[in-house]
Amino acid sequence: MSRETLATDRLAALLADRLGWSAPVDCSLGEAGPLSGEGLAKGIDRARFLDAVRRINPGPGGELWLDDAQLAQVWDAVARIDRDMVTGNEQFFELLHSGVAVDAPPWLDNGRSRAVKLVEWDDPDANDWVVATHVPIRRRSAGVPAVELDFVVLCNGIPFVVGAASGPQETDGVTGAVDRLRVLSGERRLLPDRSVPELFRYVQFLVAVDDERAALGTVTSLPEHFAEWRSTYPDTLETAAARLDLPAGQQPTTLHTLALGVLQRERLLDLVRSFSVFQWLDGRTVRLVARHQQYRAVSKTVRRLVGEQDPRARGGLLWHTQGSGKSLTMVFLIRKMRNTDGLRTFKIVVVSDRRALKTQLTPVLRLSGEMPLVAESSADARRLLTSTTPGVIQLMIQQARTDTGAGQEADDQFGGLFDSVLNNSDQILLLIDEAHRTHTGWWHARLTAALPRAVKIGLTGTPIVRSGGRTTTEIFGSEIDRYTLREAEQDGATVPIRYEGRYVSSSLVDRAGLDAAYQLDAADEVPLNVRHVLESTDLIRAKARDMLAHWVEHVLPAGFKAQVVAVSRLAAVRYRDAFLTARDGLVRAAEKHLASPGPHDGYDEGLLAAAARHLYPLRQLDFIPVISPSAGDPPEFRPWTERSAHDTHIARYLQPLPRPVAGERGDDAEEPWSPSAPLEPPPVDPNEGPDGPWDGCFGGLEPDTAFSGRPREETPVGFLIVQRMLLTGFDAPLQQALYVDRPIRGAELLQAVARTNRPARNKPYGLVVDYVALADHLDEALAEYELDDLEGMREDLLGYELPRLAAHAQTMRGTLAELGISESEARDPDAQEELLARLEDPALRARFDGAARAFLSAVERLLPRREVGAHLELAKDVGLLQWRVRRRFRDTGTGRPDPNQYGPLLRELLDEHIRANVRVQEVPPVEITGASFRDRVDALRSDRARAREYEYALRRLIEESRRSDPGRIGRLSGQLDLLLTQLDQQWRELADALGDLVDQIVVDDAEILALDLDPQTEGRIFSVLEEQLAAEISAQGPITRDRLVEVARRLAVDIRDQIGPPHFPGNEHLQQNLRRNLRRQVIDLLDVSRDVAGPIAGELLGLAVEQRDQFLRE
Repeated sequence: MSRETLATDRLAALLADRLGWSAPVDCSLGEAGPLSGEGLAKGIDRARFLDAVRRINPGPGGELWLDDAQLAQVWDAVARIDRDMVTGNEQFFELLHSGVAVDAPPWLDNGRSRAVKLVEWDDPDANDWVVATHVPIRRRSAGVPAVELDFVVLCNGIPFVVGAASGPQETDGVTGAVDRLRVLSGERRLLPDRSVPELFRYVQFLVAVDDERAALGTVTSLPEHFAEWRSTYPDTLETAAARLDLPAGQQPTTLHTLALGVLQRERLLDLVRSFSVFQWLDGRTVRLVARHQQYRAVSKTVRRLVGEQDPRARGGLLWHTQGSGKSLTMVFLIRKMRNTDGLRTFKIVVVSDRRALKTQLTPVLRLSGEMPLVAESSADARRLLTSTTPGVIQLMIQQARTDTGAGQEADDQFGGLFDSVLNNSDQILLLIDEAHRTHTGWWHARLTAALPRAVKIGLTGTPIVRSGGRTTTEIFGSEIDRYTLREAEQDGATVPIRYEGRYVSSSLVDRAGLDAAYQLDAADEVPLNVRHVLESTDLIRAKARDMLAHWVEHVLPAGFKAQVVAVSRLAAVRYRDAFLTARDGLVRAAEKHLASPGPHDGYDEGLLAAAARHLYPLRQLDFIPVISPSAGDPPEFRPWTERSAHDTHIARYLQPLPRPVAGERGDDAEEPWSPSAPLEPPPVDPNEGPDGPWDGCFGGLEPDTAFSGRPREETPVGFLIVQRMLLTGFDAPLQQALYVDRPIRGAELLQAVARTNRPARNKPYGLVVDYVALADHLDEALAEYELDDLEGMREDLLGYELPRLAAHAQTMRGTLAELGISESEARDPDAQEELLARLEDPALRARFDGAARAFLSAVERLLPRREVGAHLELAKDVGLLQWRVRRRFRDTGTGRPDPNQYGPLLRELLDEHIRANVRVQEVPPVEITGASFRDRVDALRSDRARAREYEYALRRLIEESRRSDPGRIGRLSGQLDLLLTQLDQQWRELADALGDLVDQIVVDDAEILALDLDPQTEGRIFSVLEEQLAAEISAQGPITRDRLVEVARRLAVDIRDQIGPPHFPGNEHLQQNLRRNLRRQVIDLLDVSRDVAGPIAGELLGLAVEQRDQFLRE
């Protein structure tokens, strides 16, 4: 039994043994299992589904009233959802919640239409539940092998959960399982022959597991969005361990906690019903599911609302760190309340104190399924709050905070609203967003007086004040749930925040004045003398030049953006001019560097090299102030203060930076992050085919940075410049750096630095770059907060990362030593071959790969800083060895490093090292059909190396072609297994025999080409005909090879003519028409019987479906 099978079985067995499920069905053992009749070929087990639907929809007296005609209506509704996987998934999600309307019989409700439930939400045991493993999904196309699902949870025949497993012997663990799920669902379109998107239209959640870990996602989740479920709520760790029967002292793994927290029947129904929504994000529809902390917080809140009577006891505080999804937590709470007896009729009032927050919350709150009613005036607010009808109301209780601070304590547009009781109902819930900010103000007392029996729940991500005044918990009641910064980082909900101090022209800055600024009680104040210095044009120019240089070297290579916090609105506007001047100067110097490498115009060579690689976005880059208006503003402020302009500027900032395409850059510099161009022209080899060694280097195969695919007509915005605006509630995952040039303290500081902690691919941390001695005053700036709550917010970049890099380097050296290779031998080809021989053991290979990933990722976090220099040589050698491992064993399927594994700076470093230390002639192509493959393998240093190179290359060919050319690949697989068994350990004989097998493949392919057949279409048809009619072919008979060539060309044209409609791949009617036409053509053109033509037509139909893109290409 394989390791990945063990992981799947462990999860299924855990559900059965410890969590009350029936014994799992292993379909690989031939059990009848959960699949009745046609099984899941249509996405849902029809017979099981209709039987359950009939049973869970009884009449008033318990009688079963749904007849076959009515059930056919239900089936037609679920079968007619859109063929597109995501659109269909959303449509089925709505059907799950609304049911399917059918006409009742005359004796029931006078024949009126009734909603037929597809799932019994309130009684989990009434549903038909099955856990199955190794479930074959028969393809609709004849001749196409089934796709196997590792793990499926069926609810009433509906595949609620599909899981994929991977074990520790596989180098990619949960990541590999996620990749397999995305292939199966069709989200990764590289392998359509292995996908069944029609089934995933009905799947609610995806689960990726290895031997210890498990991650939850949906059908639209990208790899970085799969999240481990770490909570055991309502179980404690101790009770969870007892329920799971774990040995004393053993903590539950995330495989255990996901089984407890997600895959219990009632929990799974709850998550589907109340904790999953669809949202339009980044130009596509995505399906979201709650993270464990959101589910836990909502469950605890609902328990209080249901179980307590006193308004204060029912309320409390939800303290979830910045960036962890508090807005969606509100959405899930609203949905859960609407599905909970006793809470359905609540009026829910969402209170915020910023116009920007109100604007951001409105579209998110719509995800709850209710349209929020927004109070735009005092009259609106009075009318909505006085009303007794349920609903969701948005109320902005305080004026938007301005950069000048004016009006913060003044009565706002609702100033006279709360002079009397407006509504005495106890069915009102106040959700106070960012509760730490204004809960002690005058309005809170008036709001309480106006709604005296309302339940108040505060949501905040800012730590609790530990002394002075009334604390947040004193106002709202006890804490309901806490989710700390450190927990969010561990879960990947946020990225860590690191600090870096930089000092420019420090002699101009009055350090005593800066010190005083951090001592002030009012966080909004900056001493006048300090402000004037920080507004100095000369100082701003110097800092802008330094900020831009820092950004180009450390932030731009991955495509991320920055925000600058200026001391005043005037300083913000001056920063824009300074940045434009600095940009133009840097671009000119970088152009000089391209013509004559070296330092120019006061810039060092390293910075100019970085700038030269990014000249295309740099030349266009814009820097935008976003500031609030004030009376008497000069005209030059107006473009940056108008609210409509703010929306436009922010929208531009949220767009990725442009990626140059061929012919559009205007310079000859290669971009290291380009997926198509190598970092430098590779060595020329006349025998090298398209699969050269550098195609498998670390340069990447897909865009993996934050850059967009094509440049846009508008100029890109790289920096936003603010004083106070956008320091609260502004979500921008593309922002990595915050350049701070204003003394900040308290809640504003915590809010500001959190702007950088939103996760994005290749974003290891958010960076706060300090120009005002912030790092020297962190203790004072955060003195009013509990220290435990600040864990993880006070880490210096180098102070935190360097020790961890050193530890990973030591582990890497130890791993290499255990594998018998020293640092000095890492570049020696003979030592590399010995290492590859040891790494034929998948477990050792996984261990090496894990250590290499951890070490190289730690190196990348500090590139290109000089402090990493002590570890660069080891990093280069480890990268070379990892590349050798990838090329030999092809664990990634492609034989190339995963382009998403490392960022552009590290890939560039490793690419250069590999090119410098590996001769092209020593590297066999990944594909066995690549030019000079046989010659280069035979030139390897040992017979064992030759044999293994042939073996793994053949295994890759078999895996990739199994479904598109099953007959030929089946024979090849059998030949390979026979040779490996007969010639085990006889390396020379095995290498020679495998080489001959490769030669035969090449000869077969060459023969197809010699026949002037397209190898991907006509050649495949010819192979099918040749194999199926082998006994009929003769030189003199009616069926000759020449005749098969003619027929293959004719059938290819017929296939191309009939597979054009975009819905062909999922349309059974069109496919069966093609099959009948092909069968008729084979009978007519080759004069064979119907019995002979039928299997040929079926196999050709499978080929047409799997190779559709090839048939339709020009």
